[in-house]
Amino acid sequence: MTKQTKWILGMLIAVLVIIPQQNVQSQSVIEEITVTARQREESLKDVPGAVTVLTKNQIERSGVQRAKDFIALTPGVTIVDTAEVGDTQVSIRGINGARDAETSFGLIIDGIVMTNPAALNREYLDLQQIEIVKGPQGALYGRNASAGAIIISTTKPSDKQSYTVKASIADDSTYAVTGRADIPLDDTMALSVTANFNTTDGWHTNTFLNCDDCVDQYESQDIYARLTWDVDDDTSIDAKFRYGEVDTTSILFNPVFELPGFAAFLGNPDLYEEVNDHPWSWVSNIPHFNDQASLELSGYIVILKIVLVQMGPVGLSNFSSQTLHVLLPLLKFSMQDLPCLHHKEYLLRYPRQHFWEPILQHDVMAHNIRSEIKRI
Repeated sequence: MTKQTKWILGMLIAVLVIIPQQNVQSQSVIEEITVTARQREESLKDVPGAVTVLTKNQIERSGVQRAKDFIALTPGVTIVDTAEVGDTQVSIRGINGARDAETSFGLIIDGIVMTNPAALNREYLDLQQIEIVKGPQGALYGRNASAGAIIISTTKPSDKQSYTVKASIADDSTYAVTGRADIPLDDTMALSVTANFNTTDGWHTNTFLNCDDCVDQYESQDIYARLTWDVDDDTSIDAKFRYGEVDTTSILFNPVFELPGFAAFLGNPDLYEEVNDHPWSWVSNIPHFNDQASLELSGYIVILKIVLVQMGPVGLSNFSSQTLHVLLPLLKFSMQDLPCLHHKEYLLRYPRQHFWEPILQHDVMAHNIRSEIKRI
């Protein structure tokens, strides 16, 4: 082999070695994902825990609209959604919640802790990001977060005026329409309004009543409004309103028996039936229904600077004339009027950046403002 041939062969081998390395380096650039699982913005790779994140692109590609949609994309998390609307059971790493009881996970929507068990199962519009944290989160989200937390963020109003409408149609008289309007009110204030309507006759037919819209029909209307206001350089307000109605049916089931001993003893083959061969038919003579309505008002105020004045010899005298830089929302409030819950809560707190975390509490009628001083 001549020297020239060796040189050409060596160059070819070098090129073949370099090209895969360049491809690997280009593929190793991963999109930076910012999460708020620990109540502060940080990179996903810096969170010391198991967190599954669905970004806006993933949500749109997967067609996520309800809780069962994004839970189906999350390893280690399952949902049972076979009863009435809102009556769901979520299992995170095998830790279940009970029916018609408090959940075993924390649900946080746009920074507000949703305390009603029925709040999870809704139509989710304008989704920005979903974070599912696995493992106990009681230190951050309270006693009910023993299994984990579901953190949902929606899109804020845009400072540019825009209107979007999306419609879909499917079998069984299934229709869905969603519209959104972004309305900038001025240079510091913006409003977004989103409305949604869904209806379907369902898959099944009641052969006794001879109707195909009285077994698993579903109809829902939802309206969301969100207002953001940058009051000044140090203060901003984010407020939300939601109203929704659902008209559907109650729990449906067909009994299937697979009891070979009873079938042989009684001579009735219907008592030993393969579930996959069962004729799924409904013959109820009583139309059943499940109607629900929900109203939510929530929001928070972010204040970047606050001065604490002296409160006397007892209390916060050591914090006289100090300026705190707040990283977390100072004021959060949530008013919910949902099935099985009438809850009003106002939470006023200072951030955790300082050595002490003062929390003010007072009970006035139905309002519950918590108060204590905790060392952190």
